[in-house]
Amino acid sequence: MSSVSVDSTLRAFATVWLNGKLVGGWPYGYNSFRLDLTPHVIPGGVNQLAIRLDNPAHSARWYPGGGLYRNVWLTRTNRVHVGHWGTQVTTPQVSKTSATVDVISLNYQGSGIRSLPGQFPAFHAAFPDKVILHSESAAALSSRGEYQFPVSGSISGPVRPGSGGDPKTRQVSAYELHAADFGSSADRAFASLDQNPYVAGEFIWSGWDYLGEPTPYYSSRSSYYGIIDLAGFKKDRFYIYQARWRPELPMAHLLPHWTWPGREGEVTPVHLFTSGDEAELFVNGKSQGRKKKAQYEYRLRWDYVTYEPGELRAVAYKNGKEWATAVVRTASAPAKLELTPDRARIRADGSDLSFVTLRILDANGVPAPAADDLIRFSIEGPGEIVATDNGDPTSFVPFQSPQRKAFNGLCLVIVRGTPGDAGKITLRAQAPGLQSTSVVLNSTR
Repeated sequence: MSSVSVDSTLRAFATVWLNGKLVGGWPYGYNSFRLDLTPHVIPGGVNQLAIRLDNPAHSARWYPGGGLYRNVWLTRTNRVHVGHWGTQVTTPQVSKTSATVDVISLNYQGSGIRSLPGQFPAFHAAFPDKVILHSESAAALSSRGEYQFPVSGSISGPVRPGSGGDPKTRQVSAYELHAADFGSSADRAFASLDQNPYVAGEFIWSGWDYLGEPTPYYSSRSSYYGIIDLAGFKKDRFYIYQARWRPELPMAHLLPHWTWPGREGEVTPVHLFTSGDEAELFVNGKSQGRKKKAQYEYRLRWDYVTYEPGELRAVAYKNGKEWATAVVRTASAPAKLELTPDRARIRADGSDLSFVTLRILDANGVPAPAADDLIRFSIEGPGEIVATDNGDPTSFVPFQSPQRKAFNGLCLVIVRGTPGDAGKITLRAQAPGLQSTSVVLNSTR
């Protein structure tokens, strides 16, 4: 008995032939599928397997690409064998009654859509014995490192020109106060859960940015929904979730960055995400006031801070004791590049990867938060550059390009070792007018 298992064809429609005979297909590329090859196998002979992928135009709202980017498995079994997915674990202590759980799933209507009230209380009143799950929540929007003014005084609102969004740049403000028209900011979703503690939890849309569905700017490449951008860099929103999900972790995160040439003397709101319950903010050592979170508040806000270059510092407290400190400094002109791999040792198997972050720094090592210099990557040794990215949802530069602009000071390059060829891999980065840099990775058998 022989079969083929295909882990994924992304969004392409797949058709499978063996020895010129149609075996079958699968019309949905996001799921794995398995086909029985046995009727068409030539025992002891040469067998040719072909998989055709059809990626028709206008078959989806977005285009994530298509291809055999996952594993394809050929499986041989005896005629008598355990069926595919044919095993399961049970226990005699589970009865039909105790194992049955009725779940009500509410998406965005749970927290409330636009000005409509959340629907958790109504469903709980109608079905008091059923479990309620926030099965798709938030749909908040932002572009990493893009702070826009003026800043909304509300905790959640739709993206509109001049209010959370800029249709010219197609970027969404990173103050993390805006969402899709049907969605909510993290703050509003948290409040709806805390006000209705019988709700079992939430599934957030979305953890990462992804190709397609670029609400609200449909000519962009990728979505704005992620807590993390497409290149794997954390947005500010990451830290409001960290503060909620890890209350035991001493942490504090300030936004925005503090490099605003031309905004001297202008109001520049400062927000803090922290697992503490209060904090004091300082600008160049001068206190801007100490604030405490009220019930159903998940950030601390100083909305009338006047910008002056220097140092922004927040000291967070919990239960009256100092808990965590966050510091942001003004950067001078971009001066140099820095490469940092997530790991410096990879296997020489053609699959293992090192994700290397490039940062643009000023002469003192302070990150340049708005730098967009064109970076050129090159490599020496038994390895190759697989892809680059920067997290910019508006960029259509191919992932395979060895050069790419930084997006708000950051860029990503992914390196893979040559199969079977161990040794030192030197990755270099350079940009006009900036000090170049390199990093050495070790590829081992």
